[in-house]
Amino acid sequence: MVRMVKLIAALALIVGIGFHANNFVEAASWYFFVHPTSETSPNYYYDLDRRVNYMRDWTGWSCSNCTDVWGHTYDQHMGTDYPLANGRPIRSAQQGTVTEVVNYQYNQCGVNTGPVFGTYVKIRHPAHGSSGKVYYTTYAHMTYQSPAVTVGQNVGIYQYLGAVGQTGNACGYHLHWAVEETNLGNYVDPFDKGLVCGFYGSAPCSVEPSQLDEDVELDN
Repeated sequence: MVRMVKLIAALALIVGIGFHANNFVEAASWYFFVHPTSETSPNYYYDLDRRVNYMRDWTGWSCSNCTDVWGHTYDQHMGTDYPLANGRPIRSAQQGTVTEVVNYQYNQCGVNTGPVFGTYVKIRHPAHGSSGKVYYTTYAHMTYQSPAVTVGQNVGIYQYLGAVGQTGNACGYHLHWAVEETNLGNYVDPFDKGLVCGFYGSAPCSVEPSQLDEDVELDN
């Protein structure tokens, strides 16, 4: 049975760049998230925004036991996990230049040694708008040797990057997608309306960034 559902447009509004989640991975049939601190058990949770057709992976506020670097995530997990079938195509969220390609063969569920991202690709996106901000997106836990791009290569929006896998510290097949404001680990919350629409001096937002606004077909 084929039904129409909403797929998150993760960075549709971030400083006008227009990242879209349906650009970086083909449609999935479900959007539960594996809690990173309990990945070894079948302990799944729904997103923090329980409204229909919304999702929220980040809390948007600081916590007392978090450092400044980790201060905007619910549990120090610097990205969003999209559980997907093995081998699903992963595509670039926006045009840019490939800065890193790492191939790592092994799956090490729950082990934070070696390349925790496993096989991954990182892309630098052009500075945009008056803020001059530069953003990087990371696509992690790919299938070993699946990356179809090389360092220094220019990629277009929706360009094929590789395949979903579970290399590195991954417990189950999924895409870990992260957004950085710099290449030094300054991760940003793609779902924070205040951060996205006001903090960087971008145009006002007309909808919540976490709203699911892209129709895709899914096989049920």
